[in-house]
Amino acid sequence: MSVSLPRPATLRASVWGLGLAVAATALAASPAAAVPDVDTFTLDVPAAASAGDEFDVTLTASAVSDLYAYEVVLAYDADLLTPDLDGVTLPEGGFDDVTGDEGVVVLTHTRLGSSPGLEGDLTLAALSFTVTDGVTGGSGTSIDTTVDVVSVGLVGADGETLLVEDAAAATITIAAVEQPGEPEPTTDPVDPGPTDPSEPTDDTTSAAPVSSEPSPGASSGGDADGTGGSLASTGAAVGTFVAIALLAVVSGIVLVRRRAVMSR
Repeated sequence: MSVSLPRPATLRASVWGLGLAVAATALAASPAAAVPDVDTFTLDVPAAASAGDEFDVTLTASAVSDLYAYEVVLAYDADLLTPDLDGVTLPEGGFDDVTGDEGVVVLTHTRLGSSPGLEGDLTLAALSFTVTDGVTGGSGTSIDTTVDVVSVGLVGADGETLLVEDAAAATITIAAVEQPGEPEPTTDPVDPGPTDPSEPTDDTTSAAPVSSEPSPGASSGGDADGTGGSLASTGAAVGTFVAIALLAVVSGIVLVRRRAVMSR
């Protein structure tokens, strides 16, 4: 992704204005002013990240000479990434300023007073971004997004300035979001069919047979006191109990099968 942003007039004016301020406060100007120089800029980002991940972005410069102040403009896709503007790391010593707008971060650092300019290989800025949750649309789809160093404005200790545009860029792949798959169709449990209450099951013991002999003290016509029910009604009560027990067993088997199917 190549980001092309309009260059705000204030950017160039701020860099040039900072350079003039440094030149005005310099104790003495060298006869032949040297322009601040950087060999290469490098922007480091991880190769890939997932939705919700936080990752670091580091901008380094090699072979820096006479760098008193600088301003870095970073561009990113605001729909995919969110910068942490409170956690930016800039060189120690001096004054720092971090501002941001949607899709743009501006990082400024300057030395103070008669401090010498920065030299050598330097880390100009380090900050973190967070990948927006749910940024990819479907399983198997990834998105490549680029963080661009749109410009770097450099100011030397003697007030000389240099503006480097399109200084560096790095691309990161946002991994696809795993989408929940379609639930597998469940198989209806097999109906075990009608059960003969007289046949024992694996989970129950057979009911004791009802004796046709009358119990002691009772006649064939009723209870011992002559007011109870008949043996036929007693057998019906036992049969009902056995049927209820078998239904409970069958219901338990069906429930276990259904849970087994649903857990596949």
